Amino acid sequence: MTDIDWTMQQEQRKLIGCTMRAIAQTLTGTDRFDEFREKVEIMTVGRAPSVGDLKHFAPQVRKTGRPVIWIYHDPRSPGIPRIGLVAQIGRQRHVVVSCTLWLGDGQDRAMLMPDGVDLGAYRFDDDLVLRHDLAFTLGSGQVADKGIQEAYGTMAELAIAYMDHDDAQDLPDLVRAG
Repeated sequence: MTDIDWTMQQEQRKLIGCTMRAIAQTLTGTDRFDEFREKVEIMTVGRAPSVGDLKHFAPQVRKTGRPVIWIYHDPRSPGIPRIGLVAQIGRQRHVVVSCTLWLGDGQDRAMLMPDGVDLGAYRFDDDLVLRHDLAFTLGSGQVADKGIQEAYGTMAELAIAYMDHDDAQDLPDLVRAG
């Protein structure tokens, strides 16, 4: 491996770590990354998950109670991380292939909005327990677009700030760059 390859690998790892931290902070409203990592399994993969990919984690999620979020980039929306989700909420297992971050006016933390109609929203509470609000709906397209822009704008600002301040993160064991 050349010095250039090694430097590129290090920069990629730093970018992934800073993006993960920024997403965690956007979802929790505060910089509690270490605590978030203790309560949520985070994966980064270059491709969208399939239902089978996510169901693979169901036994682990059921056993530990820790949700899995699968961060990936969709080629149709480069630069905007998407999130797959596996969670055990009560007695129900939730497997969602694609979620978008959404942040409403005056809210301190973003929600995970599943792609699809009438699927509600997922939000981490103050104790970093994932909650599902099946009754939540976005309403108009303008409200949806504004909240998506707000969430991803916040996430991008945080990631850039972490990169600029050399706040590299140790990546969790499950993380794979692909």
